Amino acid sequence: MLAFSNTLEEELLAADTMVIGAPMHNFAISALLKAWIDQVVRGGRTVLFNPNGPQGPLAGKKELVITSRGGSYRAGTPTAQYDYQEPYLRHIMAFVGLTDATFIHAENQKPGAWRILAGSSDGSNSRGCGRANRSGRLAVTANQNGWRQIAGKQEPRFHRK
Repeated sequence: MLAFSNTLEEELLAADTMVIGAPMHNFAISALLKAWIDQVVRGGRTVLFNPNGPQGPLAGKKELVITSRGGSYRAGTPTAQYDYQEPYLRHIMAFVGLTDATFIHAENQKPGAWRILAGSSDGSNSRGCGRANRSGRLAVTANQNGWRQIAGKQEPRFHRK
């Protein structure tokens, strides 16, 4: 088991930039991502402690985290309190020295959200972009700027922190 963990750590240490693709599961990260983190975050190897606290050998490297989420969890909204994904990833990756992180969130990906926004009570026209609602009008489209058109209103589909 340590040989596998050592291999993952070596890959991480050799990388110039860390890229994580992370779907939100139950307001947090997936079990698979958690298992990987448990293999690469190890005291004395990727987390070094000194009198000032934890220091990571990846300090100065960049991290890009791309997430997908069923809902929207932006700061200042009522649902922000349920986002355990980004705060956890920022916290745990800081232990290995990754503090220069960019998060890109693909939000409102839950099929039920499309049903509500597109006006379909049975969900038959709720999956995917570009589907027509019962009246035949296009209910949801996305443009090149990451904005989506929902029943005549524009909302950001992706946002970057």
